[in-house]
Amino acid sequence: MYMLMIDQCLPLTASKFKVLSESDAIISIDMRHQNDFVKEHLPNSIFSGLEGPFDKWIQLIIPKKDSKIILVLPKDLEQACLAKINALGYTHILGYLEGGIGAWKALYKTVSINSITPEHFIIKRKNEKLCSIDIRKESEFTQANISNTVWIPLKIDSGFVESFHKETEYHLFCGGGYRSVIAISF
Repeated sequence: MYMLMIDQCLPLTASKFKVLSESDAIISIDMRHQNDFVKEHLPNSIFSGLEGPFDKWIQLIIPKKDSKIILVLPKDLEQACLAKINALGYTHILGYLEGGIGAWKALYKTVSINSITPEHFIIKRKNEKLCSIDIRKESEFTQANISNTVWIPLKIDSGFVESFHKETEYHLFCGGGYRSVIAISF
């Protein structure tokens, strides 16, 4: 099996990364921890963190192994990330963001996700009419669920994305936050 090594994978400057990320033919994947992604990430990047069930989700997010991919990697874990994605058979890694999110922030803006605690969610539900979406699996939803929420299980397809309207504010939740971050980024 061919292994892609960090010195073989092209480090991309923030400006080059930006140009590539604006192409519809290239997928930008952020492999940092979900908390880091929530705090700040590159526009149009998709979350699939290394510390969660990465293998499962990356293959759903990118079903075609020959897709062109650029990566935002956690600091000091570049080699581990590249080895992990390469082991899954992805062969068109165009490069990774050299200098990480800090290099991007020196030139461009990041975006963030408004994350609230379960306690804050309960308070907001009492005081506001929220559009709350449970994205857990059916077995999780039937075992326990929150009243007055909509169940839309996370699927990586256009039907899932079309379930949402850009003008509406949603409160997505899952079991631990990993899938919610994927859903929001997708």
